[in-house]
Amino acid sequence: ANQTTLRGRDAMDDRQLRAWVGDQLHALLGFAEGSLAAYVVALGKKASNPAALTQQLVSQGLPDAGETRAFAADLMGKMPRASKGGGSTYKREEREATKVAERNRSYAMLEDDGEESDRAEDAKVPKAKKASKEERKEEKRREKHLRKGKGAR
Repeated sequence: ANQTTLRGRDAMDDRQLRAWVGDQLHALLGFAEGSLAAYVVALGKKASNPAALTQQLVSQGLPDAGETRAFAADLMGKMPRASKGGGSTYKREEREATKVAERNRSYAMLEDDGEESDRAEDAKVPKAKKASKEERKEEKRREKHLRKGKGAR
C-alpha cells in the first residue's frame, strides 16, 4: 500500500526518493545500499529523459530489460524538477549567455576611417557611393605613411 501511495506522487524529497530507489534496486538486483541509491538518484537528476537514464543504469550493471526501463521511467517521474518556467537559474543564465555569445559572433568589426563626424552620413550613403575596400586600404596606408613621416622629423 505504501508503494502505491509513493507512486501516485509526482515528486518526493531526497530522503523519500533514496528510500524508494533502494526498494526498487533491491527488487531489481537483490540488494541495495544507501550509497548506491544516492548514486542512482544523482544519475536520475542529471539524465534528460528516461531513455538516457536507462542507458546509464545498464552501463552501470543493471539488467538491460523492461524492468530497468520501467524503473528509469518511474524514477524520472518522481524526480523533483525545477519550475516549468524554464529550469534552474543556472541553466537559464547559461542559455542566455549562449544566446549573447551567438549574437556577438554575428557582429563584424567596423573599419575606423578616422572621420568621426561623417559616420551618421556614411550610413545613409548607398553602397555604390561608398569607397571600395581597396580604396579604403590605400587611404589607410597613406595615413600610416604620413604618421610615420611626422614622427621621424
